[in-house]
Parts: sequence; C-alpha cells; structure tokens
Amino acid sequence: MNNLQASLVAERCQRNWNAKKLVSDEHVNEIIKVATNMPTKQNKEYYQLVASTDQTLNRQIYNVAIDDNNDGFKKQFHRNGQVLAPLLLIWLSTNPVGDKFDDSFIEQFQISIGISSGAAALHAASLGYKTGYCCCFKWGIVSSLLKAKGIKLSEQSVGHGLTLGIGHAKTDYRGDVLVDKKIRLSLRNDGVDCNIEKEIMVHKI
Repeated sequence: MNNLQASLVAERCQRNWNAKKLVSDEHVNEIIKVATNMPTKQNKEYYQLVASTDQTLNRQIYNVAIDDNNDGFKKQFHRNGQVLAPLLLIWLSTNPVGDKFDDSFIEQFQISIGISSGAAALHAASLGYKTGYCCCFKWGIVSSLLKAKGIKLSEQSVGHGLTLGIGHAKTDYRGDVLVDKKIRLSLRNDGVDCNIEKEIMVHKI
C-alpha cells in the first residue's frame, strides 16, 4: 500500500478490533522506530512513548477512556473503543526541557507527538492495519496504571497525552465498539456520522 492509500485508511478512526489478529513483534518494533525517528525541535526528547500489547492493561485504560464533562459517558459501555486495540501507543510528556530560545515546552510537546503519531498511523496503515486516535481519558488513573507496570513516568508531566490504537477491524462498521465479543455501543445509534468528508483549504503558490 502506498502512502496515499495508507492516508485514506489512517484518516478514519477505528473503534473495534479483532482480538485474535495481533500486531506482529516485527511490526510493533517497526512502527515504534518510525514514530520515534520523527523530528522534534533540536532533536530533543519532548515525549516518551509506551507501546502496550498487554490486553489487561488496555482494558483498564479503556475503562477510564471517558470525558467527565460529557453526560454520554455516564452510560455503562460508552467508552472510547480505540484503546482496546491489540497495540496501543501512548504518548506522554517528559520532564520539561529548556533551550536557549525559551520555547514553550507544552507547545513543542504537542507538536512533537502530533508529528510522531501521524507517522505511526500512516506506517501502520501501510502495513495493513487500522488505526484510531484517542486523547479522552482520566489521565491521572492512566499514569497510575502505567506506574504499576513499572514504567517510570516524568515527575513533572505536563499537558494532555495522546493514544493510537492499532490492529485489525472486527466489524465492517468502524463506529461499533465491541466489548467481550458483543457490540456494546454503535455511533450510528448516537447519531454520529463516521463518514464525514473534510475539505482542507489548500493554497498553491
């Protein structure tokens, strides 16, 4: 699959996954390498990356993939199914680093994870996988879950992180959320259109 074809796959958010079709170790390592090879300002480490194939952990993160300010998430199974993927990439900040230009660390962190995650999604799609982004979590609980796994997180983490689910689709409709082999939520029933076509204004000079 070429980059243009892959971009059409990565453009769409996948919310259900075939748990029996895993991401190979070779592909996990390849996707990680592509993501972390992407440029950051002055090649500094503005983020750290967690790559989880631990389905117990991913399920725990799914349980807190909610927005407390959105009443819809009060429903039992209204969660962001993107994170139930066989491979879940999680971008988190490092301790703030300074530079002689006095740039905003949060701004550079956000730019860096945008570039990194975009490359990861594009490459994963080129390998035949579906992808789904999510940044809606109770991040304090996610941090505690990662620390319990022995992952050393920065003491001064700033800004929101970002996740990208990667795997193979379980149903033909990417807006279905499957939990324990059952469709627990379908965005079409909530009146959400998963087929919106965006029109980015482009200027050629």
